[in-house]
Amino acid sequence: TVLIPSGQTLHAPGHVIQVVEGSTNTPNSTSSTSAVNSGLDATITPLSATSKILVAASFPHHCVEEPGTDVQAYLFLKRLISGGSDTELAGTISGDHTGNASRSDAWSSVHMQCLDSPATTTSITYRVQHRVGNGGWQSTCMVSNNRGSITLMEIAQ
Repeated sequence: TVLIPSGQTLHAPGHVIQVVEGSTNTPNSTSSTSAVNSGLDATITPLSATSKILVAASFPHHCVEEPGTDVQAYLFLKRLISGGSDTELAGTISGDHTGNASRSDAWSSVHMQCLDSPATTTSITYRVQHRVGNGGWQSTCMVSNNRGSITLMEIAQ
């Protein structure tokens, strides 16, 4: 048992202060070569400006080109601090370089994770964005109505 005197605060570096999860099973497709929101996001308001936020996203993904020989989709984990602009924290590529002349497909389960130091107590939205590498290609997150999730953990420093 730990007793905290009235008016005092327990500071325990390395401990998880709060956990927030966002999820969706709504498919989101794009043929844009500019990053667009996938619909997978979560918002947290850190309790301390010194905290770190562990961000982990996992979702099913599909990219396709018809006809095609190559197809790539670019996937990003981004941070949006209230009133600011998106900051890219992590990214990956999903694709296929073995398609035949009639169709190129790539199915994958995407996992992205990063440890962020936002240095704020303002509301922060973390989101997954995606784009294709070429017009005519298509990227779909939460393909076939399968669930994607994003988990945020505030860690005391």
